[in-house]
Amino acid sequence: MLLYQDLLRFHQPDADPTALADADLLRLQFGHNAAFGEEKNARYKAALKRYVDKWGDHEISTRAIAAWASVLQEEGQLVEAHELAARGARSSPTAPAAKCALTC
Repeated sequence: MLLYQDLLRFHQPDADPTALADADLLRLQFGHNAAFGEEKNARYKAALKRYVDKWGDHEISTRAIAAWASVLQEEGQLVEAHELAARGARSSPTAPAAKCALTC
């Protein structure tokens, strides 16, 4: 986690926020993979929602939306997962994550 914090600090002054947004999402994914407990998914979904709220205008946010939809799918919330994936695909149709959003 310290490495991700260092990366975030390093990329904070960048003119192009892509590396910062990417490192932030990778930090969340790492935290989810390392976490355990009953609240693991709820906390991850809340963190992804905050991420999407912050980075929603950047195409990297479609990766966060896809991860969020994946968690919903794992929890059996298929309609919500599909709606979220469709939202991500509509928001950035040329992003790599959008191409898979409705078929994966």
